[in-house]
Amino acid sequence: MILASVVSVPSIALAGGLVYADSSFGVSIKLPPGWEITSEETELGMTSVGFERGYLYARLIFTDVPEDEQGTLSSAECLEALVAEMGYGEESILVGEGKIKVAGIWGRERTYRDTGEETKGVSRIIAATDGYRLIAVVFNHDGALSFTKKDRVYMKEFLKGIKLLDIR
Repeated sequence: MILASVVSVPSIALAGGLVYADSSFGVSIKLPPGWEITSEETELGMTSVGFERGYLYARLIFTDVPEDEQGTLSSAECLEALVAEMGYGEESILVGEGKIKVAGIWGRERTYRDTGEETKGVSRIIAATDGYRLIAVVFNHDGALSFTKKDRVYMKEFLKGIKLLDIR
């Protein structure tokens, strides 16, 4: 899961909030006022879109599951791969994990506190797959030991805003 080249993906800022959509994948997110898109990247069919509100940074990642793994890859396996690729473990403390529903798909989540000198903060990593598509969300609050009350409100509105279209 390496992300590098930049491409333009449709997004619209509205007076009533922000809408981002990728019709080729069948994903959209509608967010209330206060959210900003900070980055958009695509490589090897995986798209990553960064968002920010206050001190909370959110990244929406989506891709198709490789054909040879379709229907067999679990959300737990996707989470393990994402956590390993992001390098959690060496200077991170696992502070919570569980199940979560994202866009109607059951997924897995973990929250880590990073104790590194240069990378202190808290992160929540979520991965969900319907067997054909993978959707992941990463929330970060740099410099914080835990998510604030506002962060938790923002995370709920972010997750609530994600929709998947049935394009199969």
